[in-house]
Amino acid sequence: MVDEEREELHRRVMLFKQYLESGKILFAEHLIGEFFESVNKIRFAEDGIVIPESVDGRVRSSSLLIAHMQMREDLKSTASILDVQQAYFVNIENVFVDYYHRMIEYKTNPYNFARALSKDQEYVNKVSLFIPEFLEKINDFWSGVGDCVRYHVEDSQALKAVFGGDLFPSYVGNIASTCGLYFDSIILPDPFMQSAKLFQFWDKETQVYYFIKHGLNLMNYKALSLADFDLPMIIILPSKSGYDDNYTQYLRDITQIDALKHAGVLFGHKFNSVDELEEFANTLETPDDVIKAVTDIQLLLFATEWSGPLNEQITKYMKESLFDTTRHPGKAIIAHCFGRMGQANDLLRKSLELKGTPLIDAETSWRYFNWKMSYDAISETSNLVPLHVMRGLQASVGGEMHWLGNIPPSALIEMKRQGAIPEIREILGKGIAEIIVADPMNFISTTDKIISNIKNAFKEHEKNLIEIRNKKLKYFGVDVTSMLAVGGISIAAAIIAHPALGVLSAGMGLLGIPTLRDLRNSYKEIQDKSKEVRSSPVGLFFKHKK
Repeated sequence: MVDEEREELHRRVMLFKQYLESGKILFAEHLIGEFFESVNKIRFAEDGIVIPESVDGRVRSSSLLIAHMQMREDLKSTASILDVQQAYFVNIENVFVDYYHRMIEYKTNPYNFARALSKDQEYVNKVSLFIPEFLEKINDFWSGVGDCVRYHVEDSQALKAVFGGDLFPSYVGNIASTCGLYFDSIILPDPFMQSAKLFQFWDKETQVYYFIKHGLNLMNYKALSLADFDLPMIIILPSKSGYDDNYTQYLRDITQIDALKHAGVLFGHKFNSVDELEEFANTLETPDDVIKAVTDIQLLLFATEWSGPLNEQITKYMKESLFDTTRHPGKAIIAHCFGRMGQANDLLRKSLELKGTPLIDAETSWRYFNWKMSYDAISETSNLVPLHVMRGLQASVGGEMHWLGNIPPSALIEMKRQGAIPEIREILGKGIAEIIVADPMNFISTTDKIISNIKNAFKEHEKNLIEIRNKKLKYFGVDVTSMLAVGGISIAAAIIAHPALGVLSAGMGLLGIPTLRDLRNSYKEIQDKSKEVRSSPVGLFFKHKK
């Protein structure tokens, strides 16, 4: 064993002994004696370094685990999540803050603003030269701190949502306005890292369009990401597929299984290998050949918003594809299967590692994720409640609950500071578990239940507000009559502490009329109750409902 390896083994063994003796690691009672026996057998050479032959397999394997645990803690101690988010947004602001202010000034959105700039050829030529340098800087940043944030998120016991299925949430609304009502934190990918490999295939105009759009979209989440909480409401963290080649290869391997399953259901044929699937795909030389071979047409989905004949959609997909391998109809469909199943697997793997719930904003991506789950034959229902609530909130925004998608970041931060989220979460999730037990994949019924929960909560809130309003009306009505009886003193005088009214107030009491002190106390009680209802979790929730 070379000196470096021996020194590393020594470091791990000593760390293991430290953990064992301090009680930081626990073993089953019948194993404790064996571990201490193994430790007592360890011998050291004259140079003070452990003799490798004296370290048995039990200590070696355990010390590796302890060393990994310590490495995580050491890395986490270098920076908090908030530290990293602040540093990240310094990079983003340096480039995009002026664009963002102009976008707000023009009352437009990231899509329109980026589209307009990308039509200016002189501007495109200038900015496209800067993009590679910027992407390299972002990649270097995450290569240095990505694991630090990842370990913090993994170890957090908070309720987390992990976004996937697209480069970034839609610019149409802030995804936290819905899902931030249920989850403690939402992990969003870095859109530049998500599309870094695509920039090399895009023309200059497309590069500039996505460059500006990504930056402005990120700026919309800055306030939520930098709000001072133990766990930020929004955390920017790229997928490991953006900078970890080993993970990318692992993702390819596990995606093959689901791609073969999806293609098998799509074409009604069991494929035992990728070679067998590719051989079959080569026979589908036209869009019509593909359509004839398909046995479950609903699984041949390119985008839910696309319409028209299916053969035209296949042609459109091939035309818009960035890769030459998809110019052939059969190969294009297979590439699509792999791409969509890879996307679903990436989100599922990332969600499992970060101990969060998959969050999908795009309807097409949701369909494929649903199919992937069905291929896995999910039977566990205990952890599906957050997924159903997430889906229900996303689906409800498109209907009568559209106001949910317009809750501003400042209101979400206020709810978080006031501790309102747990009660709102309880309201949203009421009765969802019972529906899931009956049918784990019944997202339609759980969405209806969530909408019903919101409506019932609003009715109760309105009832409380009406009760307070009626008390005010009754109070003012009695007060006006009483004041007229003693000389027309105004209601305002009744609730203002004024020495000149003291004698008159006493006279009012003798007449059986409420004194000014009585009226002030009653008014204060009503005002306190009104404030209590409006500042309650439910009150904060419905504050922005028009």
